[in-house]
Amino acid sequence: MAMKHLPDDPAFAELRRQLGEEHQPVGFAQEMVIDDMAFSLWKARRFQEQLPRADPDTGAKIDNLVAMNMRGYRNCLTSLELLRKIAARQGRSKPKAKSV
Repeated sequence: MAMKHLPDDPAFAELRRQLGEEHQPVGFAQEMVIDDMAFSLWKARRFQEQLPRADPDTGAKIDNLVAMNMRGYRNCLTSLELLRKIAARQGRSKPKAKSV
């Protein structure tokens, strides 16, 4: 399985750092989920930056792309929670409390 190419963008790197600090991933699988979370949020933000310049038809398409990436982010949160539960059952880590 090939590694995903992550953007070489300071905004992405900062977002990835913030998510890593917030979620404190343990292990390779959780690190990959954090990468996916950062990638989804980064893409959503980049699409949102295009909205002011877009015509109405393109704007609707951009809205759909933003929504799709935000669903991806939420799916990653669910995956991270499941990975933490599995790791806790295996005695490798404690599940992280949900943030409000």
